[in-house]
Amino acid sequence: LALLTGLDPRHHGVAGRGQELDPAVETPLEALAAAGWRTAGHAGEGTENFRNLGFQAEIDRERPLEALSSLGGRSFLWLHLRQIHAPYDASVERLRALGLPDALPASPILDRARTSVTVPRGDFPGHHDWLRGPIAALYDAEVADADAALGAILDRLDAFGLTDRVLLVLSADHGEELLELDGIGHASTNLDAPFADVLLRIPLLIRFPDRRRAGEIQ
Repeated sequence: LALLTGLDPRHHGVAGRGQELDPAVETPLEALAAAGWRTAGHAGEGTENFRNLGFQAEIDRERPLEALSSLGGRSFLWLHLRQIHAPYDASVERLRALGLPDALPASPILDRARTSVTVPRGDFPGHHDWLRGPIAALYDAEVADADAALGAILDRLDAFGLTDRVLLVLSADHGEELLELDGIGHASTNLDAPFADVLLRIPLLIRFPDRRRAGEIQ
């Protein structure tokens, strides 16, 4: 919500799952729609919603790429790729297929990381240095899956002849801690996790339609 409203949570008022944005809050998407833009969005999963943000249509969660075929004129399309996020549930077979280490020791903390969005630090005290390798491999598999999903989107843009007509922005709402600070996950779901650089430093990649400033790093 902060990304799509430009507002801090203290101001947009949504402090937890299941809450909705106050319809009285005027959003940038509503301004786009009022100016004649088409707006459509895809949430990452069923527990998340973007109601009252100004989306005119919700993209089918199972078939987000099909929305690209209907783009035309002035359009804003939001796709939430949620692969790089706990639970880190890649199978041993998937790890092997990617050439990643596939040793997943039996342990409560690893079971939790592979099955839940939260890994409360207080429930699993200690440094767990032995877990760094398996957690890194599981996370790398999530990155590979997200990369494949993004690649499919870029390929579809090419197929529709839209690549040179689209301003593409790639960002995130947080980073993930992989035991750098003895925790797993991020502050909003990891309960007592600190707000460290590994969580706060996120990517912002922009590709202009004419490829200007390509390769620049700010």
